[in-house]
Amino acid sequence: GAYAFNSTFKADGGYAGGFNGASGNGESGLAGRGGTLTSGGLGGINLDALYNGESGNFGLGGSTLGTSDNEYYSSGAGGGGFYGGGASANGSLFDYKKGASGGGGSSYVYTQDTAKYYPEGCLLNENYYLINAQTLAGNQTFIDPYEKEETGHSGSGYAKITYLGENYDM
Repeated sequence: GAYAFNSTFKADGGYAGGFNGASGNGESGLAGRGGTLTSGGLGGINLDALYNGESGNFGLGGSTLGTSDNEYYSSGAGGGGFYGGGASANGSLFDYKKGASGGGGSSYVYTQDTAKYYPEGCLLNENYYLINAQTLAGNQTFIDPYEKEETGHSGSGYAKITYLGENYDM
C-alpha cells in the first residue's frame, strides 16, 4: 500500500504478498486493510472527515479520495494484487497529525490447493497447476535472484519458471 505523509506525519504502507496483504499503518481506523485471497481490503473510515478510503477489488487497490484544495490529506492508496488493499481515509485539516496509509494487496499462484479461490469463469484447468509454487509476504526474508538476503521487495517482482519437459494440449 502507498505510504502517507505531510510535514509532521508519515506512515508506511502495508506490505503486499503472501495470501493476505497487511493493513496500513497510522491513526487507528483510518488505515486501509490488506487484501485477501477472496476479497479486497476494506477502506479506512474517518468519522471527522468527508472522504473515506475506497475498498480494494479484484486486481485493483482502493483509491484515496480528496479535494483539490488540500482540505483533506495524509492518505495512501491501497496496493494492487490478486485482490487489492483498501485505501486509507483522508486525514482532517483540523488535525493534521491524523493520517494513515493504504493496505497491501494479496498474491496468488494457481495450484491444486488454491484453485478454489480463483474467480468464477477461470479459463484454466488442472493441466495448468503450478508445482512447488509459493508466494512470500512482504515481511518475510528470502534470498533474491542475485544471491542477496532481502526482507520484502520494492519494485518489480521476480518469477522463475522451470520447463519440466512435458507438453500439454492447450
